Amino acid sequence: MYGIGGELLAEYPAGANPLTTPPQKEYGYRNGQLLITAESGTNSGPAPAGLSAVPSGNNPNPTITLSWSAASGATNYRVERAASKDGPYSFVTATSSTSSIDTSTTNGIAYLYKVCVANSQSNCTSAYSNIALGAAKIFITDPTITGYSETQDPSTATLIRAAHITELRTAVNAVRSLAGRSTISVPNPSLGSPINATDVRDLRDKLGEALNDLGIQPLSYTDPILKGYFENPLGNATPIEAVHIRELRQAATHGIGGSGGSAGLSFQIHWLVADQLGTPRVVFDQSGSLTVTDQNGNYLSGMIRHDYLPFGEELLAGTGGRTQAQGYSASDGVRQHFTQKERDNETGLDYFGERYYGSTMGRFITVDPLGSSAKRVDPQSMNRYSYALNNPLRYVDPDGLDSWDDLSKKEQALVREKLVLQKGQTYRDRFDQLVAVKGDEKATAANTQSVKLFLGAVAKTEAWQQIKSIERVDSNGVNSKGESYTSTIGLNVNREGFLNALGAQDYNVNGGGDEARKAAQTASRNVVPFLVSLVVPGFPSVINSPDHPYDNARASTMLESDPQLHFYNEHGGDFFQAHWDPTSSGAVTQGPIGHLSGGMGHGVPGTVNQVNDYLKRTQKTPQ
Repeated sequence: MYGIGGELLAEYPAGANPLTTPPQKEYGYRNGQLLITAESGTNSGPAPAGLSAVPSGNNPNPTITLSWSAASGATNYRVERAASKDGPYSFVTATSSTSSIDTSTTNGIAYLYKVCVANSQSNCTSAYSNIALGAAKIFITDPTITGYSETQDPSTATLIRAAHITELRTAVNAVRSLAGRSTISVPNPSLGSPINATDVRDLRDKLGEALNDLGIQPLSYTDPILKGYFENPLGNATPIEAVHIRELRQAATHGIGGSGGSAGLSFQIHWLVADQLGTPRVVFDQSGSLTVTDQNGNYLSGMIRHDYLPFGEELLAGTGGRTQAQGYSASDGVRQHFTQKERDNETGLDYFGERYYGSTMGRFITVDPLGSSAKRVDPQSMNRYSYALNNPLRYVDPDGLDSWDDLSKKEQALVREKLVLQKGQTYRDRFDQLVAVKGDEKATAANTQSVKLFLGAVAKTEAWQQIKSIERVDSNGVNSKGESYTSTIGLNVNREGFLNALGAQDYNVNGGGDEARKAAQTASRNVVPFLVSLVVPGFPSVINSPDHPYDNARASTMLESDPQLHFYNEHGGDFFQAHWDPTSSGAVTQGPIGHLSGGMGHGVPGTVNQVNDYLKRTQKTPQ
């Protein structure tokens, strides 16, 4: 879907109804400059499975090692984590491997992890894996605990200590905090005191509450029912063994949960930063991060960069010191390339509206259809295949046509005064934008010629000084002979000064003829509906306005057959329109009203040839 100015607004699946089908991609502009793209993601591929998160590294900077089973066809994965049961999950890394080490953890904090298959922009293209619990916790007191029955030399067995219970309580509290539960202060055995079954049992119970909240599968403990000596002094008490401490350490630092859920149809956002020619040079994804690469230096996510030779050929990684690690040669899915024109992926050609451009050749592949843009005084314009007069660092070509060069140097200087530029535009860009009619060379030429004729009639007058800007140039088509009508030109003016200046130039400003015309049109357009409404109940009798109901200013001419420049104000503000009436209602030989069927009652404007002949005859031909 394209906008009025030919700008790409949205992309839909082939054959889809845009009224019922959401777009696959949308484009956002500011002042004509492409600023942002939003693309809907997909999650149709198989998800990774078997995710586990195990503490690794050493104090005081423990890490968490993640591993999972590969998803069929996947080449890239996205790892996310949360520090709270309810999220949010945030991006950790993207990798092409089925394992990763999270080195950005905080000592003593427990996390939830999940993984999805990702595209080249590190956005999920599948559902998530299972969730996994991982705590950045290293037990410094006896990292390896060995029981009497587990070693051939009892002297090497590990004595159960109060420090083991204290460290376990810290680990359990990390998991409880992750689950949103309050921390515990017991068990807290003192140095040298015996370790009781109740100490281990309490830790199991408090950890189990948190794991249940988090959806993490509980561990099958050795001796699931622990009995203390004081609870069962007749010989059935459970001695606390090394295995009980090891299992609690495992359950408090890593575990496997249920499905991480759907990745959803999340939007892939890209922000574009353009150069002075409008070419997107830097593209950021929604993370806003700089370029992220894998261990081999291959691009994964973040900033993407584009460099071009002067005529638009892209410079890729491997050229002039550019590397993938800097963001070159990465795919961002952006169709707009050199000077914001769409590039055809199959041919490599850029689409300029009227013709295609080959950036590797620095030339259009067909001739300029606007033949009148060739000027003898500018040899560069005689090459009908050249791009922007062979000066691509200064000029751009908005549509493959170059209407700006149809103006003489003096005309260009005059028009510059009345053009309001958008950010990044040149005067050439703005003028070509005003007069271009997509797919219609003849209408574009008529618009350009109409501006030239307007300059010839007005540019040397005081009224020209009261025009603040030229806002529109609208084609009026052709007659039955194929001759182009003059175009309607929209102007932003200083109303009072503009009308005074026209009056001083012998324009008939809001004269009696126009007032009589408006009264006659109002009467004729409302008498019949009013009479019918008296006979037919409910028949509308709304007052219909006359043509050009506000300000009107019509040029004086010598003959009634002369075309007449007519300014009018449709809404009462500072926006005026101008067109050429085919005949004059202000001819000196016809009095103040003149030829009503022409200047005031015309159906179409005068033709370009008619007005051009008139200006030549009256020596107002544009200089």
